[in-house]
Amino acid sequence: MRVVTLRRGLGLAGVGVLAAIIALPPTAAAAHPAPALLAQPVLGLGRLDAVMKDRLGRVWQAGQQLGRRANVLAKVGDNITASGLFLSDAGNGNAVLGAHPELAAILAYYRKVRVDTAAGVAHNSLNRRSLAARAGYTAFQLYGPTVSPLHMEYSAINPAVAVIMIGSNDIDEMEAAEFRPDLAGVVATTLQAGIIPILSTIPDRSDSPRTIGRMAAFNAVIRDEAAAEHLPLIDYWAALQPLPNRGIGADSLHPTVYPAPRGAQGAVTFTERGLHYGWDLRNYLTLQMLARVRAVVFADGPPDP
Repeated sequence: MRVVTLRRGLGLAGVGVLAAIIALPPTAAAAHPAPALLAQPVLGLGRLDAVMKDRLGRVWQAGQQLGRRANVLAKVGDNITASGLFLSDAGNGNAVLGAHPELAAILAYYRKVRVDTAAGVAHNSLNRRSLAARAGYTAFQLYGPTVSPLHMEYSAINPAVAVIMIGSNDIDEMEAAEFRPDLAGVVATTLQAGIIPILSTIPDRSDSPRTIGRMAAFNAVIRDEAAAEHLPLIDYWAALQPLPNRGIGADSLHPTVYPAPRGAQGAVTFTERGLHYGWDLRNYLTLQMLARVRAVVFADGPPDP
């Protein structure tokens, strides 16, 4: 594991947990039966090979020693993650699985644990409003303050996994080289907490020449971080490219969503038609990756060859 030095004068906290992650023996089988998985690879889903399985198994074991909850995930990012269109309807039980019944198991897995109750409504981690996801957030804002949004969300719900997509706002403020240590800081903070990070590339922004010019470099940083740390990667950008308008709406910023019958918004419609929309595709890929991490790491299943 490489050592990350955080910029802006912030050192690495949680050294004891980090040492535990390195020192732990390879993962042992856990009491989490492996769900059914897709037989074929999916565009946008990175492989979980043997090296990654061992790496994530060490993080998993460290998290279990800290009491991290297997059935709980943290949503980390900006407005594309804070939006109710990301996973919330899946948490509410409204997903249309279409030809993907294998997702029923992972939906039930995360829906069965209550993480909070607000205004008399109980929430699971799929439909909770995350403290670590807010419109306008940059990577540095997530981990930089003394009491960071990451620490607040991780302390509040005690997750075993964090789904992280950040960079769409950073692209307005800095070059990719400046973004790199901030993303590394988010990842390091998550790993030190005994939480498995799942990274995602960011969708196209074509609202200005600056964002168009920086897009490829920012996504390269995200892919590099996932590869260097042996972390699961959802290459959302790559998966969006075959979609109409690359899965992005008329504002050139936000994903499209399947127009469900009767005017409802169907961001968790996993039919062939539904998966031609950006939000639906993100929710689908995220659930598939969560199922893969559960099967390979939590349940000690076989890694990808």
